[in-house]
Amino acid sequence: MAERGKLQEGGLPLQTLENALLLGAARKYESWLNGRPSAPIASLRYFAPLIEEAEQLPFSPDYRGYLRGKIKQYQAQLNDRPPDAAVPVAPGAFAGALK
Repeated sequence: MAERGKLQEGGLPLQTLENALLLGAARKYESWLNGRPSAPIASLRYFAPLIEEAEQLPFSPDYRGYLRGKIKQYQAQLNDRPPDAAVPVAPGAFAGALK
């Protein structure tokens, strides 16, 4: 994985990493809110394809602000759910997650 080397060697710009984290968090929240089974993020491996995507796409400051706003909105929506409304987690989602 090329991203792992970039992370370890410091060759990945911090802005690219932030973009990937924002994109990943927004997509994960959206999937939960739409009722799609999806495991919680348990590893930085989840972000590997998103780092590649963030390197390919230009992220404007406005888009980063938009993603931050969406994440806050999604967090509030999840927090407003009744306690018995569980977040859908894919079967076997945690199998091998901590390897």
